[in-house]
Amino acid sequence: MKPNYTKSIFSVFSFLTLASISTFGQLIPLPNEAKFKLGDNMDWAQPMFDDSQWKSQQLGTSWLLTDLKDSIYAWYRIKVIIPSSIKQLAIAGNGIKLAMGKIDDVDQTFFNGKLIGQTGSMPPNYNTKWDAWRTYIISPQDVKWDEENTIAVRVYNHIGGAGMYEGPYGFGPIQWSDFVKVSHSIVETSTNGFATKIKFVNNRDVALDATVKYWVTTKESKELFTETKPLHLARGTGMESIVSFSSYNATSDRVVRVGYEIIETGSLANLKADQLYLATRAIEISVATTPKPIVLNKVTDLFIPSQMEDVQLRGYLGQRLKQNLEQRLLKVDEEGLMGSY
Repeated sequence: MKPNYTKSIFSVFSFLTLASISTFGQLIPLPNEAKFKLGDNMDWAQPMFDDSQWKSQQLGTSWLLTDLKDSIYAWYRIKVIIPSSIKQLAIAGNGIKLAMGKIDDVDQTFFNGKLIGQTGSMPPNYNTKWDAWRTYIISPQDVKWDEENTIAVRVYNHIGGAGMYEGPYGFGPIQWSDFVKVSHSIVETSTNGFATKIKFVNNRDVALDATVKYWVTTKESKELFTETKPLHLARGTGMESIVSFSSYNATSDRVVRVGYEIIETGSLANLKADQLYLATRAIEISVATTPKPIVLNKVTDLFIPSQMEDVQLRGYLGQRLKQNLEQRLLKVDEEGLMGSY
């Protein structure tokens, strides 16, 4: 017997679909390729070094795909022109943020010959940070505006895949979203609708005045509802402000897009979020109480393995397995799963 039950999943999907907001939207992308060389020489950090004989390496590609060895050093060199059009924003924000993605295992990153950041530890005190996002700060005084600048990345790999294997890669002026935490809550209403609140928490001694535009659209981006409200977040660490929007009642459109854009007053600095949202209370899920095997096992097992929940991998292999599993869960394609509704 397969009992059926009806369950509302309104609150579940409201959490999943707007759970994350990208902070990389305002970055200027780095070139897709870098100069690359195996080995280790600190002179390779200098901007005047001639790397014309080095090979090219696609960013976002692991060394594992090129059949390189483990326990090895290598360098990337990237040339980039930073436009003076962002100079005033960089000075106002006290720097330029450089997003270097994830680097396996350890890196030291230099800008025009100056060390600007390190994640993990090189041998002999090796400590891997293969799954950590790298974001480093460049001082405006170190930038050659409208001229060629050199980013040099020293990488050590201990085992497995290696290098600058995952982006995004880019740079941009530090802005309010780097210091203000933005979160939201979506509450179900009694009329099969929902209401949204956006919470802001300050982490710096500067106030924020902005405009918050909120919208609900169809899957095809046809506008169903929109509302715009002002935001004032007082200066000081821990200061909070909440912007509440009117409720929206779903009618014929059960799958909608919910999003908002926050634009700082007197600036082009903004933050934007937009994802699918499932608003329905009539989904039936069939559950089998006792699943049966397709083919009965009539041969006595000579070996009985342990249950998977009782198996634990420790050490480096166990750490990598756990991190890979977490990354797969974080990269679930919600839009693909909900697109057929």
